[in-house]
Amino acid sequence: MVLINSMFTGYVPSAFRVILDPSLEPLLERPDLWTTYVSMESIKPIEQTTTWFCSMVGGEYDYFGNVDNQIKLNDMVFEFIEDEYHCEGDTALGAVYFPEFEPDKFHENSISVVKLETFISRDGMYLERGYLLRDVETKKVLFNVGTKLWTEDGTDYTVFFIQTFE
Repeated sequence: MVLINSMFTGYVPSAFRVILDPSLEPLLERPDLWTTYVSMESIKPIEQTTTWFCSMVGGEYDYFGNVDNQIKLNDMVFEFIEDEYHCEGDTALGAVYFPEFEPDKFHENSISVVKLETFISRDGMYLERGYLLRDVETKKVLFNVGTKLWTEDGTDYTVFFIQTFE
């Protein structure tokens, strides 16, 4: 499946199958669940959330902040998933899903209204691609998440990143 506005690799740890299906909870003890990766298409809740998130690009939303790899837009919390497998030892932005909601984790009131945008930027030898939240009023970037790519000595590298500018 091809997603418009997708900056995701589409791969996530196998553990997310277990996390999203409570009947499989005893399997969480298996260490290989975090070291094996599957396509997000095999985990429908993640595929649906990622598709939904990609469709939100260009829209404006109330922003309640971010905590670690999670952001809250309007009444939705999104958690970004790191892909370590697909990139052969490197990391990248894999997918996004709805985690369990923890109301005390984010600001009680909206920090600002933001526009969700994709971005691709080059800074010297680095190329960054991902998503950013731009304050509608001030035009300042408040948050971005994505993958940084570069080549060094003929080898390609990637790394997953999250930046907050609040």
